[in-house]
Amino acid sequence: MTLNRREPFRFLDPDATLEISGATKNAEIILNSARTILLRGVPKFSVADVVRMTGLSRATIYNYFGDRDALLAAVIQWAVDCYHREITHAMRRHTTLLEQAVEAIVFTRQWRITEEAVRWGGFLSDAERALLFTRDARVRLEEGIRTFSPFIREAGDRGEIRQNVNVEHAAEWLARIVGSFAAQPGVGFDHDSLDSVRDFVRPFILDGMR
Repeated sequence: MTLNRREPFRFLDPDATLEISGATKNAEIILNSARTILLRGVPKFSVADVVRMTGLSRATIYNYFGDRDALLAAVIQWAVDCYHREITHAMRRHTTLLEQAVEAIVFTRQWRITEEAVRWGGFLSDAERALLFTRDARVRLEEGIRTFSPFIREAGDRGEIRQNVNVEHAAEWLARIVGSFAAQPGVGFDHDSLDSVRDFVRPFILDGMR
């Protein structure tokens, strides 16, 4: 089964994902900022675009977000939250940790190669890349641990892995593995093939937990 590079990822579409906690005005600014990024890309993103799109004043926007970087960070957090919600739904389609882990890897890899994702992350400046991957790296990893921990715990309850596995450590390991598969191409396997990814990871992915 080959991945469909053209398949839309609805969590990247701010029109399809309207669940943002907080004040309505805060949500409006974040969603319209996301729309601007999808249209223009991160490097060309500006508060002026959001002003034009929302009809709000700069003063109002800066009252919620102190500067462009703070607004960009809020939009990135919105996208990350959507990603974790969607990957959880995707993993829940499967009943074993092996298949759930494969789904997480394939889902994340496919997200990285969509046109929408390229607009989000493919043309980040060095400063913006640092914002997403360096300054907030620990936060992103902790989010991955929270997402994957329930799956690890449930696999222990099913007897699929050892019940005394350290859930947090195992979830962190899985988060790191998922991230590495998403960021790097396959050498000994076809990273665009679900079956190839499954065959590649099956001998290794759960060994340390059994």
